[in-house]
Amino acid sequence: MRSACDRIVGMGPEDVRNEFADGVSDGVLAAQDKRAWSRKRVYTLPKTFWGFVWQAMHGKASCREVVRCLQLMATGPGRRLCGSTSAYCQARAKIPEAMMREAMEGVAASADQAAPEGEGTINGRKVKAVDASCVQIPDTDANRSDYPYPSGVKPGCGFPVMGFIALFSLVSGSVLKIITARATTHDYRLFRLLWESLEHGDIVLGDRAFCAYEALATLPAQGVDLICRLHQSRALYSKPMRQIAKDEWIATWQKTKPHTKSPMTKEQYAALPDFIHVRILFLDLERHGFRTQKIWIVTTLLDHRLYPAEKLAELYLRRWGIELCFRDIKTTMRMEQLRCLTPAMARKELFAFLTAHNLVRLVIARAAARHGRLVSRISFKGCVDTLCAFLSGECNGTAIRNTDALLEIVANDLVPLRPGRSEPRALKRRPKNYQLLTKHRHIFKEIPHRNAHKKKTERSLT
Repeated sequence: MRSACDRIVGMGPEDVRNEFADGVSDGVLAAQDKRAWSRKRVYTLPKTFWGFVWQAMHGKASCREVVRCLQLMATGPGRRLCGSTSAYCQARAKIPEAMMREAMEGVAASADQAAPEGEGTINGRKVKAVDASCVQIPDTDANRSDYPYPSGVKPGCGFPVMGFIALFSLVSGSVLKIITARATTHDYRLFRLLWESLEHGDIVLGDRAFCAYEALATLPAQGVDLICRLHQSRALYSKPMRQIAKDEWIATWQKTKPHTKSPMTKEQYAALPDFIHVRILFLDLERHGFRTQKIWIVTTLLDHRLYPAEKLAELYLRRWGIELCFRDIKTTMRMEQLRCLTPAMARKELFAFLTAHNLVRLVIARAAARHGRLVSRISFKGCVDTLCAFLSGECNGTAIRNTDALLEIVANDLVPLRPGRSEPRALKRRPKNYQLLTKHRHIFKEIPHRNAHKKKTERSLT
């Protein structure tokens, strides 16, 4: 019987590894540290890496599950594998963080190449969305030193939070680049660190946090244009504006004080032009099931004929797709709370989740290109379930090796169109009536028989 780990860890047939060879090649998995991987080990670098990704793909599977899969593979005369997870955990700790990052970015590039042409582009230019998010990590001394508690949390009553900013591709939905930092770091400061990852011809889509003079002045010089929501602190009507169409203006912005969160030096900011021209649009965003929203958009795409307002409004509506991608990663793949006990391992675990996410996006892109579907219509959760079943290698006792069948199943699992459907952010299932941990666990005193205590308290108050 072939296990799931047999497929994705690469100990058995090579068909799955070949399936993702263009995304995570053996060159990326080459030993970064010759001393750490020079000996012949049970947990080689490729096996350890794919085991790490397999855990993320299966919703935070435990290290014990990976070891048990390998134990089942090693059954036979004279072939025994220790059941302890110590060796596997030590091997995971030796994986270079740079290699994990390179693998994630390689899969994202492969997903973009495999996606059908036209979606996620405008006039042949790729559109990339940027936004920030955060994840909880275990409450250890090492994690707290690098990623402290959020403000207002008492010691021992919360969890450290690791923030990050992600650059998404609207072509395939994959994560192209991330920068990790403390959760209190401003989004724009992290966005500035992503500029070197942008390519000539890209269009960046963001919210009002990225509406800064230096970004609007610097990115066009690199061949990159920016579309963002007008920042609330901008005095709109005090600027010289020339109307070019209905609800469209060309405004001249003069250089003022630098952004409060700007990482630029005084010399770099002084080198920026004294004024820039930006295009401002007043848009009515209409979505089924929601009230029409009126917003102001700022962009460096000045040609209103080449980039009409209707196209930009449709494009800005797709910015919501980045929130759905975060939901796919954090909720569907269960990345909201990481489990590694040190900051370095927490970052590696984050990269493992993002690599697994990009592998799913790669399969979706291939299925969409082969069967003429839209990438945005294919179900992400359906692809995760199908891919896990494919990697398990078992279907009525027969290993699945037909990749064409996999892509056909994924392509036919579409998200239904539900115009006007309301999805309130509310929980129907009630949680357990446990007390809130408001003090450190060593001094916290639990109230016995909570229900009776609550009723007694209510009677005393009346």
